[in-house]
Amino acid sequence: MNKSMTSTVAARLVVMAMTLAGGWACSAVKAPGPSPVPCSRVMLEPPPPWTASAAWNPDETEMLLIDPGSRSLATYGRDGTRQREILLEDVAEIDYSVPVRLERAATGYVLIDKTQLLSFDDGLSLRHRSQPFASFEGEGIADGSFNDVLQVGGALVGYADFVDREQRPADDPKAEGTWRRGFVRLDPAARRFDFLYELSVADDEYAAYYLYDRRPYVSELDGDVYLLRFTEPWAVYRAKRKSLRQVASGTGVTGSARALYSWNGRLYVLTSEEVETDDEQAVPSTAARLQQVTDERARVELKQALPAFGFGKRRWVLHEIDPRSSARRQIELPTSAERLRLVPGRTFWTAVEETTVPNLGQERGTSFLFLPASEVVSGTFGCAGPMG
Repeated sequence: MNKSMTSTVAARLVVMAMTLAGGWACSAVKAPGPSPVPCSRVMLEPPPPWTASAAWNPDETEMLLIDPGSRSLATYGRDGTRQREILLEDVAEIDYSVPVRLERAATGYVLIDKTQLLSFDDGLSLRHRSQPFASFEGEGIADGSFNDVLQVGGALVGYADFVDREQRPADDPKAEGTWRRGFVRLDPAARRFDFLYELSVADDEYAAYYLYDRRPYVSELDGDVYLLRFTEPWAVYRAKRKSLRQVASGTGVTGSARALYSWNGRLYVLTSEEVETDDEQAVPSTAARLQQVTDERARVELKQALPAFGFGKRRWVLHEIDPRSSARRQIELPTSAERLRLVPGRTFWTAVEETTVPNLGQERGTSFLFLPASEVVSGTFGCAGPMG
């Protein structure tokens, strides 16, 4: 091989290596910074009777947690102590008996309930309030409400139900319309409403979206919105302007899907399944939990919600999905809490654990389980044993 040919081959190999390296870098998980907390657990004092949604403040030192018991935003430090309660009644009427989603935004926070979207600054002063469905009243849509939704690029994408006044049920032609529910896309500014996927009332998946321990199931990653279907086998879809495209399925996977998260270029489906136990103490204690609630309205709301929860030890697994390559792996979490909510962060994830019956030495109540981001990436946690 002459010198010219050698140079040409070498150049091609360099280009090929750069191309391969670039492609790998595009789909590789970034190395997170050092975590300010080790893999550890702290109990919340006093604990909320039930949690709906949560988000860390910008420097990840204070957790804002939706507390239906006190009908407020309760804040906790990393040490688990309750610091303050922020009442929002003067700002907007919030129905805590329905799913409420709190998200950290680029600046401030966004809170979404059944009918309204509230934007707050870092000091939790209200900046903007809107009722997206209201702009579609009079256009064949009435009584619209969200169950989980995200705002991306001015549009809202998620799960909703509404009355379609253009349709009449066959058994009641005099009705004002037909209740419909499913994945939707709303663009109030463009006055555009797209029905992406409809759920049947008779379908088991319809009921699944109302279970209080299954939140969130809408997530944004790199400008795209992804949605989780709970029906087994579960599936993850990318929301397009007028349709959905499946990117992953839980076929062959044990455990029921509970939530969908996005972080560091990946999607994560959280699943859980019951763990067999001979512990005679592992029995429901809904009544005991309700006794902790002092607000009678909240007591009624929680009484409706708590039976939907499962009691006892559970196995929790994160299914990491690369939506570009469909690469998959499973990460078992070091917890067997009855209910779990995850809050991904820059340097650590927080698992908000709720336990009615002591599990493997864990106390009753609510706790923060801190998982360093580097350990989420590696899939190996430094906590000693399944419960820390």
